Amino acid sequence: MGRAADPAVTPNAPVSASPWVLSAGLGLLTFTLIFAHYFPADSTAVESGDALWVCLLAILVGWAGWWSASEDITAEQDSPRQVLGRRRRNWIPDLLIFTVAAWIVLAAWQTSPPGNLRMASNEAWWWVAAAVWWTGTRRLTAGRVGIRRLLILIIITISLAGAVEGLHQQWISLPADRARYAADPESVLAEVGIDAPPGSAQRMAFENRLNDGGPIGTFALANSFAAQLLVGLVLSVAVLVRSWNTLGNLHRAVGLGGWAILVLALVATGSRSGMASGVLASLAAGWLSLNPSGRQNKVKSIADQQDSGATSSSGIASPPEDQVRPNKQGSWQPVVIGIGVLMVVTLTAVVAFGRGEWVRQAPMSLAFRFQYWRSTAAMALDHPWFGAGPGNFQPLYERYREPSANEQIAEPHNFLMETLGAGGFIAAALLIIWLLSLLASQRHSSAPENCHGESPPSETREQHVVLGGFLAGVMLCMMSRWVIGASPAFEAVSASVVLAGGWFVAMRSFVQVDWDDAFVSSVGRVAIAGLLLHLTVSGGWTVPGVALAGWTLGALAFPSQLVPRSAVSVDPDSRSRWDPPRLAIGVIGLALVCGIGFGSIRPVTQAARLSRQAEFSLMDGRVDQAWRLLNQAVDADPWDFRAALSAADASHWRLILAAPSQVGVDPQTDRVTDASAEVQQRHRQWKSMVDTTLRRSGVSPSVRRALAGQSLHVYQRFGFADDLSFAAELLNQSTAASPSHQWHWAQLAAVRQAMGDQAGAKTAADTADTLSKLGNNYQRWLDRQFIYLPKVVGDEANFGPQTAPASEVLQNLLDENVVSAKISKSSHSDSQPES
Repeated sequence: MGRAADPAVTPNAPVSASPWVLSAGLGLLTFTLIFAHYFPADSTAVESGDALWVCLLAILVGWAGWWSASEDITAEQDSPRQVLGRRRRNWIPDLLIFTVAAWIVLAAWQTSPPGNLRMASNEAWWWVAAAVWWTGTRRLTAGRVGIRRLLILIIITISLAGAVEGLHQQWISLPADRARYAADPESVLAEVGIDAPPGSAQRMAFENRLNDGGPIGTFALANSFAAQLLVGLVLSVAVLVRSWNTLGNLHRAVGLGGWAILVLALVATGSRSGMASGVLASLAAGWLSLNPSGRQNKVKSIADQQDSGATSSSGIASPPEDQVRPNKQGSWQPVVIGIGVLMVVTLTAVVAFGRGEWVRQAPMSLAFRFQYWRSTAAMALDHPWFGAGPGNFQPLYERYREPSANEQIAEPHNFLMETLGAGGFIAAALLIIWLLSLLASQRHSSAPENCHGESPPSETREQHVVLGGFLAGVMLCMMSRWVIGASPAFEAVSASVVLAGGWFVAMRSFVQVDWDDAFVSSVGRVAIAGLLLHLTVSGGWTVPGVALAGWTLGALAFPSQLVPRSAVSVDPDSRSRWDPPRLAIGVIGLALVCGIGFGSIRPVTQAARLSRQAEFSLMDGRVDQAWRLLNQAVDADPWDFRAALSAADASHWRLILAAPSQVGVDPQTDRVTDASAEVQQRHRQWKSMVDTTLRRSGVSPSVRRALAGQSLHVYQRFGFADDLSFAAELLNQSTAASPSHQWHWAQLAAVRQAMGDQAGAKTAADTADTLSKLGNNYQRWLDRQFIYLPKVVGDEANFGPQTAPASEVLQNLLDENVVSAKISKSSHSDSQPES
């Protein structure tokens, strides 16, 4: 491929992009990576709207990349067919990923109802943001090898900082939390907002996670944390092996120390898929880094540039010969040392952190995954066009969950099945075609600098902008976490900043010398392969803290073959103009920003703010004020059901706390003999909010469980017969939406018995008992299921709903031989599923 024609003298040469847009995009890119690390929106947080701000940032970064990009500068000897082929290979993956995002948006609209439109739109925005980020980042980094190297180092540094915080959790924070819980479990449960009576399944699940779980860093789940760690681990191996012969002893020690921290933290998470993927991808990265052809090509390229004067024209000095000489002698030593250290550190870490059930439970854990995937496939077969829709997988999945499956999952733990659940078969097929198109596009790809030499002189300034965005993100995010009380201990923060920052400073100069653009792309592909391998059994890939680094590596692994205007020399007198493509980019970007800002961020933020104020009012016992604030939150976001559910809960407490003298109960019938006008009004207000919640929540069985509990609590206080019937109606709906959950059937049995339906109560009780014994999980047993007593208790309900184990409430409906026996937790700990 020859050198490009000089755009300053070529007719119809593209004009220079606005430099401030390019700088803002690069700085915002690294800022967003840091933001996603400290606020990763893990688990169901994306559905709740916690990822909307990072979506907005991602859209702005992608928009900047599109704004600063242009058509490619063709070489003089390029034929029209070659130009057309290059453009097609570049545009087809872009169009496919945008098609995936568009289909997910359509699925969000088409599946709500029965899904919830707010949750669906919150997740749909992430798919849109991911597509804009990936395509825009490809253009921001095209032709800028120094920026691409720097992004690799920043991703490793972020992972290393997370690893340090994770090890602090493993050795200091978690032992302290366990000791505090052992001393006063009730206060700890109240602090985290969990209502779990002693002996309940909820309390046992919390205790298992606390006592058996590993570090999670800034995430909510260990598998998500492991995904971030394995990416940093793979890239750090590439850094060490590639630069080993040019590193001094001190730099080698620093590099190996950072790498060992990542290994220890990854092992501590207990993620089997994370460790397996990390080891395999690390070995692949080490082999790739050891390949001598890359070094020799680098030296040859530098020599050619020196002969042709390209080095001087690019404004970048040639690296010293001893830093780029071919790795001829002892080329096997780095990989042998790396493999040996990897084995020693891994074995040491397994001995230090390992648990015997890791190996014993591996087949069981994989069997659970197959349960999730079979149920997801059955759900997709019933909803082939759009699946459950984004954000609504969990409520609909409950209808298809296998009876023996123990977990109520939020996503199917597989990135392809997650796409199938969010958008049906068309979305999954489009994703597969997109991945194949990326592989096909690289068969005849040509990196931009292969055509245009080294990076332009302006890249030094651009690198400073990237580092400025990185540092600004660190400072602002750490301050924000401190303000909201989410920051870890000071020593953990200090250690993460010092160790990760020191590693970055020590390794930067060597990476900038030893890595060419082709090698950056190759390492990125290996890291992506390791990440996807992990996400094949331990998804979700819609978690921004996991996915954003992956999408960035994807942009580096499969770079744009269109060279941006600012990557080549241009006429200094040329000015940006509003040509039709740029006008379209501006209009689309403005529409996306306004859509997410006014359609999602504004209502979600207002509703969340009012809900938090209501929580503080409830903590102070101001129920009426909390009720008014929650009603405002309901009006602030017309799509959200969570504020409506909270308002219904506050309304039912206002009803419960009505003056006892206003209601009389006939001791012979346990029924209300008189109800004041205020009680009747509050009862209507509560039912009105319940109807609003049901209308917005779709088919969610968990919402119906909560509302049934409210109805039974009201019945305990006043004895209104309609409330008991309403609870039965809600439980009939919840058992239909979640036929495999034993609690719903047990509660329905108790309610039917109170209504005089002995045959229906017996059937429901037998179903609950059968389900409770499936899966060999003691948390499902009926003596762990605390259900509401369907009887009138009067003023005693003012202190809270009356509950008891289902095995006691339903004892007269079950034969003594089939009532679940109480077995100690310690003797059945091995039967629990992996969290």
